[in-house]
Amino acid sequence: SLDLLASSTTSMEISGTVRGTGYDAIDILAASGLGLGGTLELNFTSTFPNNTSFDLFGYSGSPTGTFASVTSVGSYGTLTFVKQAGVWTAQSGTQTISYTESTGDVLVVPEPGAAALAWCGVVAGCLWAARRRFLADSAIA
Repeated sequence: SLDLLASSTTSMEISGTVRGTGYDAIDILAASGLGLGGTLELNFTSTFPNNTSFDLFGYSGSPTGTFASVTSVGSYGTLTFVKQAGVWTAQSGTQTISYTESTGDVLVVPEPGAAALAWCGVVAGCLWAARRRFLADSAIA
């Protein structure tokens, strides 16, 4: 089991996508043997494509406690994460980086605003094409 104290900082280096060699990972063998506390610091030495995940803590059951803060240093810059419903998130450019306490996983995904903006562009393009076709059909009739 592992009990991270309130005064501790757990620094996890993430430089590749292979668990244990490309990024730090800890396996806890005792069921529900992970106690979270202190600060989790994610040290990114590279940036990663969207939909990349990292399994930092491998355990069964549910962790106890919570981190007081999650931060990031390195390739994504200095980030401070905000917690909502057990998920810590931070924005870096067009990506969202999240850490989920219940799974022990970090996930890099597209920033929701960028995805929404791209979707609006697709819809606007479809509407423009439909309008153009309608106007062309009206001119023929």
